[in-house]
Amino acid sequence: MPFYIDSILPVEGIASTVVSLNEYIISIYPNPFVSHISVDFTNNSGKAGNFKVKLYDFYASLQLQAEEQLIDDNESKTFILDTSELNNGFYYLQFLDYNNAVVGYRIINKNQ
Repeated sequence: MPFYIDSILPVEGIASTVVSLNEYIISIYPNPFVSHISVDFTNNSGKAGNFKVKLYDFYASLQLQAEEQLIDDNESKTFILDTSELNNGFYYLQFLDYNNAVVGYRIINKNQ
């Protein structure tokens, strides 16, 4: 059975999702989230570039985006999105590199 990165769903008790691609290591936490989402990103692509994170709702409407950051090769940075104003539901987190989308996740927002 093939493995699709964008088919990862949150599992109760699992606090983060880590994906290691040839060029990038991406860690997203917490999942499910309440007030914020953190995305740790390591660039192993061999070149520096501008990277960004966008969060879409279930209807593909852009809800939030982190400020674009320049990340050098072999450097790590953390993007933080304030999700306190979002409604409960499923969201799609899209990570964009200097060429376009790299990886996406479905994330559940679990406000209390």
